[in-house]
Amino acid sequence: MRIFISLIVFIFATSCIHMAKGPQFTDVPNSPEDSILYVYRPSLRKNSSSTPSVTVNGERRFDLTNAGYRQFSLKPGKYQVVVRPSDDAPAAKAEFTAIAGKKYYLKYDIDGNQNPYADGLGVAFGTAMGAAVSAQTPAVNSNEISHLYFVNPDTAAVEIKETRLVDFTNAM
Repeated sequence: MRIFISLIVFIFATSCIHMAKGPQFTDVPNSPEDSILYVYRPSLRKNSSSTPSVTVNGERRFDLTNAGYRQFSLKPGKYQVVVRPSDDAPAAKAEFTAIAGKKYYLKYDIDGNQNPYADGLGVAFGTAMGAAVSAQTPAVNSNEISHLYFVNPDTAAVEIKETRLVDFTNAM
């Protein structure tokens, strides 16, 4: 029995190591000249210890921990966001054109069964939010699918409120 309890404590403790530890999500106002991009990852047990790297237009910005988010203020223009689970794994990508005054929510998810937008609605939501979405590519990684897709603001508001800010000190 003691071994069983020790095992449960160990599993719980190690699953929390890679959780975002910053402040709980707060929405930031955007100026009429810029847009805001939120990249977030809901809390999931599956692959919770992985910390994929996030790059924006080729610049590595941070590592996305489980239950984490990060926001960016963007000037109008074209952007490519890439989330790579590891150096040798295929990346999930989203390309879009940011429009001043808009907010965009990109969700990173690991598991094709968890993707409610697999039928293309993520592209429709991105377009409806004012993004000119040119591509969203799910990447296959060790028999799982990692997704990066736009989420409508109402859905994002429910999911992202449970996340915590990922500190830039996580960046490489």
